[in-house]
Amino acid sequence: MCVPCVIAIVLAFVVGFVLLCVRRVRWVGVFLTVAAVCAAGYAVALDRRYQRSFPLIVTGDSEQRVRELLGRPDSITDGTKGEYGYTRAASQVRSDVAQEYWYYCVYAPHVWALSFDKDRKVVRTYELISP
Repeated sequence: MCVPCVIAIVLAFVVGFVLLCVRRVRWVGVFLTVAAVCAAGYAVALDRRYQRSFPLIVTGDSEQRVRELLGRPDSITDGTKGEYGYTRAASQVRSDVAQEYWYYCVYAPHVWALSFDKDRKVVRTYELISP
């Protein structure tokens, strides 16, 4: 979840809405309101894409198929780092994982991750949802 992004979108919407009432800077209000609505729409569309496409990925799928379904990952790690870049304990590092793709939801604590082997085939998928 990107708290600063959510705050920026809400703040832009509120300030834009208020500025719509001021004749001299009405154009700024229109711009901020439209930008906030577009940013929120993009975040929702991206989240829906992840939710719709992630279940279609299975063990053995290629990196190319993953990118076709989910797009460019938000983060790529070497398997030694967990969600949001936290270092994993040695007992949590899998030897068959060469690379991991991370996809984050902008407005909610929701993460999708895929692990690839050295041949760039999916060996594990997981979805993390905070309660």
